[in-house]
Amino acid sequence: MNESVLIDESGIQANGRSDSDIQAMTEELCREMQGTVSRVAVERTLTTLFARYEDAPVQLFVPILVRRQAKDLLRKLAAEASAANIAGQLS
Repeated sequence: MNESVLIDESGIQANGRSDSDIQAMTEELCREMQGTVSRVAVERTLTTLFARYEDAPVQLFVPILVRRQAKDLLRKLAAEASAANIAGQLS
């Protein structure tokens, strides 16, 4: 898995995603997650997931797959953080 992302001078990533595509999806997911995870976590999750599909033969559905997987991962991250916070308060 290649987690690095190559961006040319026009802001287009090697996988065809532009910075604005990722920023827009980041904004949407941050709103949906209502502050339960950081913006940095959302951006890193999206960047990592898009990198996984960089060589996919069909790119049309990649954003849909990435968004679904990101929501699942971020919900798990938020639940783990919440559980750790509660456990810390109880000890």
